[in-house]
Amino acid sequence: MHIPKEAYYHSLVYLMLRLVGMQLLLEKETDKGRIDAVLELPDKVYIIEFKFAAGTEK
Repeated sequence: MHIPKEAYYHSLVYLMLRLVGMQLLLEKETDKGRIDAVLELPDKVYIIEFKFAAGTEK
């Protein structure tokens, strides 16, 4: 199944990370807008932004 929308991939990544026990902050608000996801680990913080360009696949 393939849905050509950014939200589809956002959901897949979130689901996979939750299944392995990770906690994510979704749609974290900042003074500049929203961050798609923030993954905080004891020694690192990962900022995740999803981008999808429809019509580029071959």
